[in-house]
Order: sequence, then structure tokens, then C-alpha cells
Amino acid sequence: MANPSPDSDEISLVDLAVTVVRHWLLLLGTFLIVTAAAVGYALMQTTAYHYTSLFQFAEYQDAEGARLPLVAAGGVLGQFNVQHLPAATRAYLEETQRERVGFDVSAELLSDTRILRVRTTTSPEREDEVEALHLAALTRLESAQQQRLERLEASLQQRLDAAEAGLADASGERASQLAARVAELEAQLAGLVPAELSEVATRSSEPVAQRTGLIIALGAMLGLMLGLMAVFVRQFAHSVRQSLHKRA
Repeated sequence: MANPSPDSDEISLVDLAVTVVRHWLLLLGTFLIVTAAAVGYALMQTTAYHYTSLFQFAEYQDAEGARLPLVAAGGVLGQFNVQHLPAATRAYLEETQRERVGFDVSAELLSDTRILRVRTTTSPEREDEVEALHLAALTRLESAQQQRLERLEASLQQRLDAAEAGLADASGERASQLAARVAELEAQLAGLVPAELSEVATRSSEPVAQRTGLIIALGAMLGLMLGLMAVFVRQFAHSVRQSLHKRA
């Protein structure tokens, strides 16, 4: 490569091309090594599946007859992520004597429904562990909703008993009002729907698509960049040695 003058740091594209051609074996070797490593990493990726659990919220019926979730959807998601999943995870780690779970658990609300979806993506070898953790966390959530539903049911039953007792001694307009109140409370009691855990860690029918091509492509790009870097570092070192030799 032409040596630039001591007062000039400019390097032409021709000089760069000559440098690359001169050290093409280093460039090719680095590229092949990095790309081969990327291919090996991509092929070593284990087959993974989605494991999905579905939780239906508890519901109640208001005075107008509208069906509503016992706890607002955002509240259910927050309780699961902040309370029930961490508690179940701690219990799981203590039981299995591990420091970490080894897989992620995510939760989301399905749009236009009152369903919480809990999902984990992992290999089939972890299926039993995923099922155990999903079940433990969602059972805690189900128990919390059941306790709240039972308190509401007891309150409605108490009001119904009071209305029926008053109806027995009432007459005229008061009796009509109490009869309507009794019917309303009976409808509300009948409209209570407990939470339901409809699916637990159900495996997807198809494995999760592995991004093998993307990994290899990124590996090839990285190999090319590292190869060019190695070429220019080697040329720079050669130029430094030459400069030191001339000054000696």
C-alpha cells in the first residue's frame, strides 16, 4: 500500500481495496469462523413451544342486570403480576431448592374478553415445571377471587333475608317495593359466576418458529465486520513497525 506523507492522514479507497486484497485470507478466515459459530449456535437451539393457561374472571350482576367482572381487568392483571406470581415463584424455588426458575412467565388480558392469558415459551422438557408454576399462581388468584365472591354472596344473602322478613309484614306500596327488592337480590345472587381456570399450560400444536436464518445472517454480517477490522488492525500494526524500523 502506498505510504502517505507524514503530514497527511488521507487514505484513498484504492489503498483500502489494496489492503483488503492483500490480506484476503485473514478476512475470509475470520468471516468463516464467525459465521460457522453462528450456524452452530442456530442449530443448537432447542425446539420450544408456547404453554398457555387461561383464567376466566369471576363475575356478578349489578342492579340493572349488567354482568360485570368482580375485579376490574387491570386489577386482576396487577394482582397476578405483583402478588400471586411472585408468591408462587418463591414457593416453587423453595420447594425445588433452585435459585432461579429458568423460564419466563408472562400475563396479558385478551382484548374484549374477561380472560387472563398466562404464557411461557420453553422446551418440552420443562413442561411439568411450567404446569406446576402456572397452576400454583393461578390457583392463588382463583382463591382470592373466590373469597371476594363469597363475601359478596354473604352480603347479598343478608340483604335478601332482611327484605324477605320485611315483606312478610308489609302491605300495599311498601310490599310492592320489597317484592321488587327481593326479586332484584335473587337475580343478583343467581348472577354470581365464580372464576374458572379453563386451561393449564396447554402446549401449542406447532413449535415456536426458530429464527435460524436471522441468526446466521447476523453472524455473517458480524463475521464480515470483524474480518475487515482484523485486516485494518493488521495493516496498521505493519505500518507502525515499518515506521519504527525507518526511524531506527
